[in-house]
Amino acid sequence: MDAETYNGWKQFSLHCARCHGDDALGSSFGPSLVTSLGPGGEVATRESFIEVLQTGRKDKGMPNAAKMGLDSAYFEGLYRYLSGRGTGRLKGGRPARLEQAAPQ
Repeated sequence: MDAETYNGWKQFSLHCARCHGDDALGSSFGPSLVTSLGPGGEVATRESFIEVLQTGRKDKGMPNAAKMGLDSAYFEGLYRYLSGRGTGRLKGGRPARLEQAAPQ
């Protein structure tokens, strides 16, 4: 996994997992992002994902990224991690450390 995607996973773990579950499969607080960012999902494009981060989902109780303390510098890596989970390219759990990661 490249450094940007790995940092996206770290930011997900820090800011998003408490509501969306450790592996982005959802919880009683937030929906599965694996489904939402998968093919045909509600947030299947990069643009729609970035919009959700910027504006939040007030109707669903989700604050925008700024209120969560998530810096926009991590949006791309976060999208790459979650879209990889949505397509099945990336599995759940902690990714391999960067030193041990195989080239993709």
